[in-house]
Formats: sequence, C-alpha cells, structure tokens
Amino acid sequence: MSVQAPPTHGIQADSGAGGERGRYRVLSEFMHATSTPFLAGVLLLAGCSMETGSEEGERKPNRVILVVLDTLRADHLTAYGCERLTAPFLNSFASRSAIFDDAWAPSSWTAPSTASLFTGVYPRQHGVVAGYGVTRQSKARASEDGFAINRIPSTLLTLPQILHDEGLQTYGIADNPNVCAAEGFDAGFDQFITLRYESATAVNERLGKFIQHMDGDSRPAFVYLHYIDPHEPYVEREAHIVEDPESTRLGRETRALYSQEDSARQAALHILRAKESTPRPERVQELLAKIIARYDSEIHFVDARIQEALQMLKVGKDDLVIITADHGEEFLEHGQIGHPLSLYPELLRIPLFISWPNGGVQASRVQGPASLVDLVPTILDALQIECPPWLSGVSLLPATRGEPLQSRPLLFSRIKEHYETVPEKIDGFLEDGWLYLERHPQGERLLFNLKVDPWAQNDLARKKPKRMEAMSSRLQERSDALPQWEREFTHRTVLDADLIKRLNELGYATSGE
Repeated sequence: MSVQAPPTHGIQADSGAGGERGRYRVLSEFMHATSTPFLAGVLLLAGCSMETGSEEGERKPNRVILVVLDTLRADHLTAYGCERLTAPFLNSFASRSAIFDDAWAPSSWTAPSTASLFTGVYPRQHGVVAGYGVTRQSKARASEDGFAINRIPSTLLTLPQILHDEGLQTYGIADNPNVCAAEGFDAGFDQFITLRYESATAVNERLGKFIQHMDGDSRPAFVYLHYIDPHEPYVEREAHIVEDPESTRLGRETRALYSQEDSARQAALHILRAKESTPRPERVQELLAKIIARYDSEIHFVDARIQEALQMLKVGKDDLVIITADHGEEFLEHGQIGHPLSLYPELLRIPLFISWPNGGVQASRVQGPASLVDLVPTILDALQIECPPWLSGVSLLPATRGEPLQSRPLLFSRIKEHYETVPEKIDGFLEDGWLYLERHPQGERLLFNLKVDPWAQNDLARKKPKRMEAMSSRLQERSDALPQWEREFTHRTVLDADLIKRLNELGYATSGE
C-alpha cells in the first residue's frame, strides 16, 4: 500500500487534543482503516504498540550517542571472530556491552540503509534508493547536468525529528556525501554537517565545536557520528598496520572472480591494482591480502578516533551508546570487491554493540536476528517516548537486559536505477537461517542455508524448490503488507567539481551510481 502525503493520509505528529497518547493519532486511524489483518499482525510483532514503557522504571539515558562506521563488516572485529586485533578499543567496548551476534543491514548501500536506521522502516517502504548520481535527469541547460536526489519522504518522521520534538538537543556529523540535507538526513537536527570524505579526524574536530554548544545546555542530547572509514579506496594507515601472525589474510577463495563478466572482473582487478589482465589465482590472493591489510588499517585508525570521540563526550554510565555499521563489504566472496549490486551476507552482516550500564544493559551476547530498523524503537524505548505505529523494527532493549530476542523474518533490498533503462533490483528475505534472494528483471532466484553455509556459497534453489517457493511467497506477502511512502526527490541539484571528485574516490560515480 502507498501512503500519500498529507492531507490525504497525514503522516505527522498530532499536536492537537489527546496529549502524548494522541501523538500519532492521524496515521494510526489511517492504518487502522486500511490495514489488512496480516499487517495488523506484522505491527504487533514489530512491537509498535502504543505502550512502550521501560521496565527499568523512570530511568532514562542522559544522552544517546549513535556511532556508525561506514562499510564495516562484522567478521573483521575480534568480537565477531577475527583473529587479528583490528580494533582494540571496540574490543574493549564490546566486552562491556550487549553484542548482537546476528545483526543485519537492510541494504548494501549507504543511503537506503542509513535512511532505514533513521526511520525504522525498510528501504522498500521509505523509497530511498542510493543517493547522489542515481537518477540522472535531462540536462537542465546545455552546460550542466541536473540530478534528482532521492530523499527521505517529508511525511515520514525521522528519529532526530521525534527526539527534537521531545526536547532533546540533536547534533549530527556524517562523513559521507550520501548522508546529506539534499536527501533529508538533516531534518530534526539542531546542527548537522555533511563532510565529503574527510576522515575520522575531521569528524572529531567538528564534534569538538558541537560539544561547546552542548555543554551550555542542560537538556539531554542525541549525537549521531557517521565515520566514512574504512570505505574504499582503503587508505593504508602506516601507524595503524594490523599484524597478521597467522596469515589469515592469505589463502582466501578467489575462484568467483574468474566467473564474472569481463566488466565486473576488470573493475575488481582495478581495485586490486593488478597489472595483469588475467592474473594467476596465487597472485590474486596476494593482491587481495594487501587490500584487506589496508582495510584493516583503516579500521584500526577509526577505532582510535571513536575512543577519542567518546572521551571528548565524557561518556558515562548514564549514557546510551550504540555502535554499528551501515553495511559490510565484499572481498571476492562472490567475485567482486566493495559493495556491488548484491545482498550476500558479507555485505549485510554488521556489528552492533549497545551499552548503557545504569539502564540495565548487560554485558552479554544476544542471539536472534537484529536489524538497523530496530534502532529507532530501541532508542525511543530507552527514552520512554511513544513508538510510532508504522515502525517495522522492534526494541532491542529487553534483549540487552536478558530477555530472549524473538525470532522473526528480515527484509533486504537494493535497487540500481539507470538513466532511461529498466532499474535492476534485488530483494532478500531471511527467516530461520535461510536466505532467499531474487533479482529483477533477470528473474534469477537463489536460496542459501546460512546455518551450514554462512557465506552463501552453495545455492540450493534447484535442490529445495518447495522451500524456495514458500520463501518467495512469504517475501511477497510480507512486502505487500507493509505501508509504503511515496518517493520524494530534491530536484535540479547541480554537483560541484569537488563533490564529483569525492564521489569518484568513493566509487559512487564510477559504479554508475
């Protein structure tokens, strides 16, 4: 179903009579009138009820600090089994936090994934596809290109907007051009800055200026820090080289590279800095090990900057701190490098740490599926703010206090739009350890049992046709039941030379996106 802009289907806070419990009355009445019984069950499962009080009484965090690392796959941290100590601080932080062992990003691209983090709904609902450079329009004038920048719908409240309306200070810094005002990410922030791939050091410099404002205000605060490191081009940080005594970077499987189409194979070889057009597998492994070493050094570098940021903020036991990533990264598991148009586990499995010692959050390992769409209800639950009824996520707070995390399906999607051609789209569905993927318009369908095949190397679609069909039906049923917002665009944005340069460095322009 498509949710239109007000006044037709007013998706906005109700500031009229009814007080706090009437906050989302307008949308609640619309959804009650238009939802199917299945949708009602979905909302109940999602924990989007009108009663969201914390079991820890009246305690609320003094501040909420949300840290996002761009392109950080979970298995490159010691807490998730990495044998190399890539992030000493995060390893220490994790030991004092609730660690979610099965955390997933809803997409493999920054803009849709971060929009889900901000809104608590899936990409297919908010409609944000991929940010800058995706929807190229005809030239506005002969001398310049115009772009329609896909943005978070203005009728869909974001976490910063809700928190700002509740009286919190709100500050945000994103060092990724695809998390910007043109895409609606600035809404609700007292101060919001988008940097253009300037590194974690620059983020902390801006944070220092923000802290001067925060210290003069006694209100609770929300702080969002989005670090671009360790995103491609994987700068080698010489002071942060991570030792690899067990040579775990060598010997990785590279056969999938040779089955790629020529353009995809050459793109991967370019990132590998290969001089040969068809290097031998042993040479590819050597080059891949060097790429991963640079990636690990970036992790080590940003790890130190995160420690510095939390020290600058003087984080204490009354602060709720969440550290996660927007998506992962591929290193030839399926023949490519980076975060291409796919939804394999290496692109979606992310770290998720939650710490709030005085809020009852236990140092523990939490089993069960968690998603970035869960962070909005989790933060609202901690602050004892009513949850909007349209959220697709659940509060993870009870799970951090020892309660079991209920098993439920998760959705994924990635769309690549082309100028004047049919978009490419991949949808994903995860349930009970099975990952189902379908690609459009090609019609390709894949099925993996992640319990025995965690990196999705063995497609079982032909061997398990009944399960595949069942999961396809479940994906369609679940998707059709969720409310959807009309897509919105910031029109005729002209990109300056510096931004185009930064987008090229990050691979956004060269990938056609």
